[in-house]
Amino acid sequence: MKEYILYGVKIGDEDWKSEILLVTYNQADIEKVKPHATKEGYDRFRVATFEFGKDFPDFSDPKLINI
Repeated sequence: MKEYILYGVKIGDEDWKSEILLVTYNQADIEKVKPHATKEGYDRFRVATFEFGKDFPDFSDPKLINI
């Protein structure tokens, strides 16, 4: 089963200040949440995926490291 994690960054914040906005198994939920997050001041989004039993986190991947 694939898990989707939606991260967002508020307007004016640095990219490293991303916050988890949604964790779901249904990719369609992401598009439902983005308009609401935009109204709350988020302007940048990214989605990470994780498939249980197949994927293992690679913490050296620069996309996953918020420094």
